[in-house]
Amino acid sequence: MFCQLSGDSGGVVACLRMGTTGSAEFWILAQEYPGLGYATELRIDFRSRAAARRLLNYRSTDHLISMYPLSPADNKLLTIWEGGSHVGFRIFLLTPEKAELIFDRKTEYVPEVLWGAILLNRGKVFRDSYFVPEVTEIYRWEDPPGRYELKGVVPWSERYRKLAEMNHMPGAADLP
Repeated sequence: MFCQLSGDSGGVVACLRMGTTGSAEFWILAQEYPGLGYATELRIDFRSRAAARRLLNYRSTDHLISMYPLSPADNKLLTIWEGGSHVGFRIFLLTPEKAELIFDRKTEYVPEVLWGAILLNRGKVFRDSYFVPEVTEIYRWEDPPGRYELKGVVPWSERYRKLAEMNHMPGAADLP
C-alpha cells in the first residue's frame, strides 16, 4: 500500500506499507516539519501479531520526493530526496530487528535503477544543443558483505552497454 498526500502546510506527506511474510509488515511514514531545523522525518515501524516496534526515526534537512520498495524479493526501501541543488538517493535495509541506512549518495540527477544496479550520473557536458551527464557511477549489491559497492565509472553514453557486460547479457557489445 502506498499513499502520497499533500505536504503544502506540513504534516504527513507519504506512507507505505511493505509486507514481509504472512501477518508481519513494515510501516513507513514520512512527515514534514517546517521550521524545526529539519524538513522531513521518516519513521519505520515493524508490526506483527506478536509485537509492534519503532525501528528508526530518520531526520533530514532534505524533502522527500518518493519512496518505494526496491524489489519485492528483498526488504530494501528506496527513497529519493530533494535538497536544493542536489537529489539525495538513500536506501534502507529493513529487518524485523532494525532499519539501517545502507546507501546514501547525492547527485545532480535522479538516479537510475536497472538490472539490480544503481546508476548515478555526474558532471555536465554540452552535446547537440543540450546538457547531458558526463559520467555514470555503477553500484551493485554485494552479499556478502551486504552493501552496494562501486563497480565502475564510465562515460554516460556507455552506461547501458557496460552494465549489460557486467550482467553477461548476450548482445551487450551491440548496445549503444
